[in-house]
Amino acid sequence: MVLNDEAERPAPGRRTVVVPAGESVLTLVRKLSRRSLTVREEAEVMVQVKRLNPQIFIPDTIHPGTRAILPSCIGCTTGRGRTGG
Repeated sequence: MVLNDEAERPAPGRRTVVVPAGESVLTLVRKLSRRSLTVREEAEVMVQVKRLNPQIFIPDTIHPGTRAILPSCIGCTTGRGRTGG
């Protein structure tokens, strides 16, 4: 996984990653999370990811080399117990 925070700066609160072979969006979310997420939190993050990446139709079958925008702070708590992003 390549974090590309310098060359391409997405909006604040987001980061661009290049998906490596054998990864899915969910495995990237889990690897980049600052803590273990509940199933509900994972689902909420995936909704954010789908909103940020309308070009990714099936997150489990993402192609290697695809650029994906993810929330910058997965597993962080912001405000009223919500997962940050």
